[in-house]
Amino acid sequence: MSTKTVKIHLLVLGGLFLIALGLVVFRPAPPPPPLPNPNGYDDFLAADKLVVGDALNLYDLKDEELKTIVEQNRAALQAVRQGLTKECQMPLTNDAQYLSQET
Repeated sequence: MSTKTVKIHLLVLGGLFLIALGLVVFRPAPPPPPLPNPNGYDDFLAADKLVVGDALNLYDLKDEELKTIVEQNRAALQAVRQGLTKECQMPLTNDAQYLSQET
């Protein structure tokens, strides 16, 4: 083979390699799996909206204060318990508008 033929073969092989590499790197992402129905995550979101009072500083409370907060949040706790009995999956998205709608 002449050097010109070898160069052409190398050029063709290099082009094929670049095309194959592009197909691997830029292939579309597979669609996300469907969310379970019913989804326990929906119950967790509902429970968050039912929380009453300051439930973040529970370590500093006395027993009676803690009992009062637990009684006030009975509905939220029940929603969480209900969500734990179901399959749970959070929707995966990078959409900032979607994330701001949840809170």
